[in-house]
Amino acid sequence: MAHLSEMLTLDRDECLRLLRTVTVGRIVYTEGALPAIQRMITSPSMAVK
Repeated sequence: MAHLSEMLTLDRDECLRLLRTVTVGRIVYTEGALPAIQRMITSPSMAVK
């Protein structure tokens, strides 16, 4: 497991796997070279492709 100060890059499959384990999460990405965070609310019936 990474230390809290480390940044990890996850591939798409790992991101989707992790999203399926929670109902509320955050997607962190860069937009125009600036950090951006988007809250994501999921449900067990939601199909993520």
